[in-house]
Amino acid sequence: TFPQKKRSTKIFLEKRKINNMTVSDGNNTPTTKTHVLIFPFPLQGHMIPLLDFTRRLALRGGGSSALTITVLVTPKNLPLLSPLLSSKAVNIETLILPFPSHPSIPSGVENVKDLHPSAYPYMIRALGDLHAPLLSWITSHPSPPVAI
Repeated sequence: TFPQKKRSTKIFLEKRKINNMTVSDGNNTPTTKTHVLIFPFPLQGHMIPLLDFTRRLALRGGGSSALTITVLVTPKNLPLLSPLLSSKAVNIETLILPFPSHPSIPSGVENVKDLHPSAYPYMIRALGDLHAPLLSWITSHPSPPVAI
């Protein structure tokens, strides 16, 4: 057998297991609503396929179904969402968080395509700084995501 590595799951809802959330549909009728957060890595080769998957998932769910999808992006990556947001899927929301500054990433750069490969680790570290604002959003959301 292989030794087990300890893994931190701090960002995954602080180790809370949340199944389906009950919300009201406006008629005081409880409905089951599942919320998923999509966090694409900021590189076109990663973002575009994941956003296409998100669109298909939203459409498969029937548009205004019991599935809500939130896509996390930074401001300069928001234009990549335009085709997704203009689709017929109405259950897609956006969460726009400011890109964290990092001394080794030029100001205004929020996508890996604008970096030299040697700077990729800095991008990953900068994205790690989204932990606190993301956790704050999750814990204050009335229907937090069940999966990221």
